[in-house]
Amino acid sequence: IFDAQQASADQNIVVVAGGTITVSELTVAAVTVISTLGTGTILLDANGEASDIVLNDAISSVNGSISLTADNDITTNLDGDITSTSGTLTVTADVSSGSVSVITMADGALWNAGSGVIDLDTDGNITLGGLQTSTEVQVTTTAGAILDAGDAHPDITANSAALRAESGIGDAGGANGGLETVTSGAALT
Repeated sequence: IFDAQQASADQNIVVVAGGTITVSELTVAAVTVISTLGTGTILLDANGEASDIVLNDAISSVNGSISLTADNDITTNLDGDITSTSGTLTVTADVSSGSVSVITMADGALWNAGSGVIDLDTDGNITLGGLQTSTEVQVTTTAGAILDAGDAHPDITANSAALRAESGIGDAGGANGGLETVTSGAALT
């Protein structure tokens, strides 16, 4: 996807693909490639066993929800930011691939939902750049760990956070260490 922008308020963008979805503007770095106004929502859905979502550039909404769903992995580079003023952000990898899938944010990538809830779910590792909201962050992996991509941003800035991982949270002995969080309360399981 090179350019998908709604010029009128409350219009939705829905992309359902039978393969990998890549969000990337080819000529200029660090631009917003997908955006909606008002309550317009954004849905990216990559279907198929090896189908990924790759964010090389930004996605934004004003008040609408943003949903990324891939049957395999979801990855971002440094410019793969997601922003919303108040829309819920839902990111789900491994919807039906049958293999272990990951959500990987590059160090420096920031997903900011404003006052919306952020919810990340997969069965493999989840590597965090920066998640920011004034409400709640939920991060769940049923078979992997929740890891730190680096220190460009605190990993989680929220009023509350619920982190659930089968294989650990943070990596005290790793290059990036533990997760940096700025919360009023956190539940770690």
